[in-house]
Amino acid sequence: MSGLAMKRWMIGAAALLCSGCIVQDEPDDENDAVDMALDQGIDPDSGPPRPDARVLRDAEPPIPDMQRRDRGVPIDQGPVPDMRPAPDMGPGGVVFDTLLLFDDGSMDDNIGTSGVDFCGASADCASAVSATLVLGGGTICRSEGPGCVTDRTDAVAILDDGSSCETASVPSDFVSVGTDGMIAVGFDGDLRGCTVTVVEFAGANIEAWEAYVCDTGDVAIANCLNQDQPVQSAANGGTVTFNLPGE
Repeated sequence: MSGLAMKRWMIGAAALLCSGCIVQDEPDDENDAVDMALDQGIDPDSGPPRPDARVLRDAEPPIPDMQRRDRGVPIDQGPVPDMRPAPDMGPGGVVFDTLLLFDDGSMDDNIGTSGVDFCGASADCASAVSATLVLGGGTICRSEGPGCVTDRTDAVAILDDGSSCETASVPSDFVSVGTDGMIAVGFDGDLRGCTVTVVEFAGANIEAWEAYVCDTGDVAIANCLNQDQPVQSAANGGTVTFNLPGE
């Protein structure tokens, strides 16, 4: 199992593990994630999600499986409407207008905020207009508090070119996806034939990520370019610009 099929499994397992749980700034018990996996019938030794994901069971308030945000729409007011205008349909009626960015949890060293920190995503042929975060595991700042100057899970932070990305920015210049987390960035046009730039926060630690270009941000049903394989991998993290094949 590889490519998007593996990501589907990881996101589905993470949703089961995170039902009724809240990611904490400090770990409670590293074995909680293993216990929760066993409760759900998931073998923690069979692959991701990794048993070192630190979660607190039965905490309040719970984190919804899909952290949804769009411009000017608060996270707790229900599903975010898709404000994108209907783009021109490509061959076969499929429009590949969504960029899926996944954290590669194998690089997480549990130092600082877990997972990749994305500063921006842009294309030379379309504008980024919506973002949906599927939060991964680990230590993540979700509000101001000890060790956290602000919420680092605001998906809106990725909806620019990433030119401004400061460590102490308030509100946050970047969004942290957590270990094995994902963010889907919707554009107002088909991305085939475009040049895409993804800006990742240049911190002290290497955090690898992968990019897919798909027809929807719903991983369970997405059809993606390159036969559901990544269109770009950043094994060493950092900012990457890449060209997509045309229609």
